[in-house]
Amino acid sequence: MSSINEENLIRLLNHHCKVDELMASPHLSYIGKSAWSTFYRLNSRDKEYFVKLADTPLQVDILNAELQNLQLLAKTETIKIPRLHWSCFTEDQAVLVSDYILEHPTPQAKSYTQAAIALAELHQNHNVTFGASKNNYIGALPQQNTTKTHIAAEHYLYDRILPQANLAAQRKLLSSEEYRRFETLFKLLNELIPEEPPSLIHGDLWQGNFLIHAKDHSPYFIDPASSYSIREMDISMTLLFGGFPALFYNAYNEVFPLTKGWQERVPLFQLYYLLVHLNLFGKTYKQDVMNIVSLYT
Repeated sequence: MSSINEENLIRLLNHHCKVDELMASPHLSYIGKSAWSTFYRLNSRDKEYFVKLADTPLQVDILNAELQNLQLLAKTETIKIPRLHWSCFTEDQAVLVSDYILEHPTPQAKSYTQAAIALAELHQNHNVTFGASKNNYIGALPQQNTTKTHIAAEHYLYDRILPQANLAAQRKLLSSEEYRRFETLFKLLNELIPEEPPSLIHGDLWQGNFLIHAKDHSPYFIDPASSYSIREMDISMTLLFGGFPALFYNAYNEVFPLTKGWQERVPLFQLYYLLVHLNLFGKTYKQDVMNIVSLYT
């Protein structure tokens, strides 16, 4: 649990965030935490909010990057994200307050169709070069965005898998021989990755970052790691931990067809996310990483 108590969190919300309406008997309940923030449900004036608290300098930086990602996605008016009501930052604390989305226990097919259409519309927001104006985070790890290139394979190499492979090698999660196999893969990326314009992507689109509202079955996307990147990365991530229903991919392709051979490239783009998990959670993910590398080396 966070080092800040609930009384101090209310004080932070009122004093720094200027959340005057919370003066009416607010009630906070602890939900849980991750490595980069602590979560609360806030009830005030018959309305429920989701509160995300950061209380270390690193967590504050991560939450600030998330806020920028959410604002970037919201401007496109494509995918739904929980409405952000307040945000405030101090030197060593930060808070985001958004709508609390009560999840539906049995997701409906139409919700996945709506989500696919919205995602396809998001991906049609393009940029001249890959990356973003600033680096951000994937989970609690830095995500590089500043290699200015219009070549998809270069972006995937220099901004995505090379930094993660280097980190894994530094942490002794990859042996010298295993890293050499990565170097062989690096040389093949120009042949493996087709050219497409950089698309604005969610960036961390697994099942846990996708919610369906209990009341109207609307799909919502949370916890982005956004950049102008390769849209197949979003698609591949949805298939990594269980996958979405087939109708999701059919609906997506009707709006914005994926480049021929995308199914064969799914493991290649899942490699980035598995490297992230290797660096975050340790050798449990090493075999999955090396199985993918073995497909190409």
